[in-house]
Amino acid sequence: MGIFKDTMKIKYVPINELKPAEYNPRKKNPSTYEKIKKSITQYGLVVPLVVNKYTDRENVVVGGHIRLICAKELGFTEVPVVYVSLPLKTEKKLNLRLNKNNGEWDENLLKLIDEDILSDVGFGESEIKKLLGKDSGVPGVTDDEGKENKLRPKTDYIVVQFSSKEQKASFQNTLEIDKKTKSVDWDKVKGAYKI
Repeated sequence: MGIFKDTMKIKYVPINELKPAEYNPRKKNPSTYEKIKKSITQYGLVVPLVVNKYTDRENVVVGGHIRLICAKELGFTEVPVVYVSLPLKTEKKLNLRLNKNNGEWDENLLKLIDEDILSDVGFGESEIKKLLGKDSGVPGVTDDEGKENKLRPKTDYIVVQFSSKEQKASFQNTLEIDKKTKSVDWDKVKGAYKI
């Protein structure tokens, strides 16, 4: 039954044992924050925090960062928690899924998360391009909003578009480049493909 196995057990954990995820891209929007704080004041913490118990990720909050901040400010000493056991990449995916359609993002932190993870949790290609400020860099080619890309230094360009992640990975592997590489010298392509 997914990451919760057969049962989902709520435990009460000392609040000071919990650690916010260092990568969490959720912003503390003042309006949303006040609404959550008011709700907790009225009803208590009715939704448990999701917390990791995976080796080296023990007590890292995956979901419920704003509730944790509110609970600390309201003087809670214990909070309800549901534990999951997830490696870091899966933990990040769950964090994004829990937050995808709620609130605002800290885009500086969101940019640090791998594009594949963003895609896997529901960010569209245009959202990712906009977030990362990506464009083809080719004059005359427009971005998703119809704006023409600005000319970059005097160079000829070839834009390679892949039909699958596997094709892209194969290309990167053949050229021995990482995911963050934005451009490749033609001599490197000629050598790798013996052109």
